[in-house]
Amino acid sequence: MKDRKIIIFSTLAGIIFIIITIAYCVSQTSAVYPPMKEYKFLFTKDELGDRIINIDRDDNNLSFKITDTTGTSIDDVKYYANLHLTSGTTLYEFHLFYKELDKTSSIIGITGAFDNTHKLGGYIKNSETIKNLIDIFENKFINKIDKSQ
Repeated sequence: MKDRKIIIFSTLAGIIFIIITIAYCVSQTSAVYPPMKEYKFLFTKDELGDRIINIDRDDNNLSFKITDTTGTSIDDVKYYANLHLTSGTTLYEFHLFYKELDKTSSIIGITGAFDNTHKLGGYIKNSETIKNLIDIFENKFINKIDKSQ
């Protein structure tokens, strides 16, 4: 009788696990935070990507790496990336995405901002620390995009 209860319990637990897994996949739920701030550019995502590559190549204090992509077609691709910046002895890390809005514009969204040296930052824009980190992101990266060719 005891073995039968264990088998029934194990079977029910397995079925529940499978249902939750299928529901997760079907709903396409993920742990992506909404952007803290977005920046619109009047050029395509390919032009934006080229400008980012040029900045990455020319600035030794900056490292840009694409970490993931999502989308259902080549025209609907969203790139996720990490940006590392060094300023003096401080190492900053920013999580962001970029995508094309239409045939003439694209957008960058910052989803995470961190001061890795002092162990500060996060994914939610709710503090003066995050606002300061976003200012650094804008001054050391976003402002360079319009200037790069």
